Amino acid sequence: MEEKHSNPLESMNSNDENPPVSNSINKSVDSPPPRGDHKFTFHGSYKQYLGLSLYNLLLTVITLGLYYPWAKCAIRKFLWQETEVDGSRFEWHGTGKEMFRGFIKAYLVFGTLILLINFGPMFLPPSIVVWVILGAYLLILAFIPLAIHGMMRYRLSRTSLRGIHFGYRGVLKELYKKTAFDFLLTIITFGIYGSWLQINMRKYVLKHSKYGNVSARFAAGGGDLFGLTIVQSILIMITFYIYIPWAIIRFFKFYVENTVIIQDGKEYNLKTNATGGGYLWVLIKGSFLTIVTLGIAGPIASLMVHKYMTQSISLSGGFNFDNIEQTESAYNDATGDDMADILDLDF
Repeated sequence: MEEKHSNPLESMNSNDENPPVSNSINKSVDSPPPRGDHKFTFHGSYKQYLGLSLYNLLLTVITLGLYYPWAKCAIRKFLWQETEVDGSRFEWHGTGKEMFRGFIKAYLVFGTLILLINFGPMFLPPSIVVWVILGAYLLILAFIPLAIHGMMRYRLSRTSLRGIHFGYRGVLKELYKKTAFDFLLTIITFGIYGSWLQINMRKYVLKHSKYGNVSARFAAGGGDLFGLTIVQSILIMITFYIYIPWAIIRFFKFYVENTVIIQDGKEYNLKTNATGGGYLWVLIKGSFLTIVTLGIAGPIASLMVHKYMTQSISLSGGFNFDNIEQTESAYNDATGDDMADILDLDF
C-alpha cells in the first residue's frame, strides 16, 4: 500500500484560513465595556439666578407675600432644569397656580395654630391657656407625616428626567401607623429617639419612591445616625465650632451614600466626593461676596453651595438610564409641599 504523507504547508494554510477564536476575544465581543459613574452636573448661571431671585423678592414684597408660591415655583424650575445627569436635565412641571392653592390651604391650617400659640396667652383664661398651646404643638407634630407624604407625592410627580416622571406610592394611613410609636418615643425620651424616627420615616419614603420602574431604599439605621450625631456634636464642641463645615459634610455623605437605587433587581449606590475643606472654601467665598455687596449677592452665595453639593454626587456606572420605563401618574395638589415648607421639612 502506498502511504499518504500530509504536507505541512497545506496544514499551515488550512489553519490560517480558520484560526481558533480565543475565549477572551469572545468575552470582549459579547460583554459591553463597563460604564463610568454617572456624575451630576449643574449648569446654572449665577447672574441669571441673582436676577430671578431679586425679581421674585420684588414681586413678593409688592403683593404682600401672595406671589411667594410663583417665586418658589420659578426657583425650583431653574434648579431642576440646570441639573444634568447622563446627558439629560431634570424638568419641573409644577405651576405657581398649583402651589398657590396648596399655600392657601397650608397657611389656613398652620396659621390658626400659630395664632393660638402666639396670641393665646393674651386672650384665653390662664386655666386653659397651657393646654391650648400644648394641644397646638401636638397638632403641628401630628401634621408632619401628612406634610411629608403630600410633599413627596406632589414634588416627585411634578419631576421628570428624560421624559419619565418620578412618583411616590406611599399610603398616608400606613405612614401614620409606622411613625406614631416613634413620635411617642421621641417625646418620652426628650428627642433622643428622634434619630430612629427620622430614619424609619426616610426608609418608608424611599421604599415607596419611584423613577419609572426604578425604586430605592435607605441602607442605614437609626443607631447609625444617633452615633454619628454624638460624634459630630463632640467634635464641634471641642473645636469651638470650627468643625461645623466638616460635620455638615459628614451628615451629607451619610444621607447620600446610604441611598441605594434598585434597577432590575440590582443595587447601585450614590456617592459624593464633597469634603469639609471644599465646603468651607465655598462658604468663605460666598460670605465675602455677600458682605462686599451688602447682602445683594446672598442668592449667589446660596447657589454656590447648591452647585458644590450637587456636582459632588455620582451614581454607580452600571445603572442604565436607557432601560427605564414610565410607570407613574400625575398629581397636582401642592398642599403637603407647602406644609413641609412651613415646617422646614425636606427629603
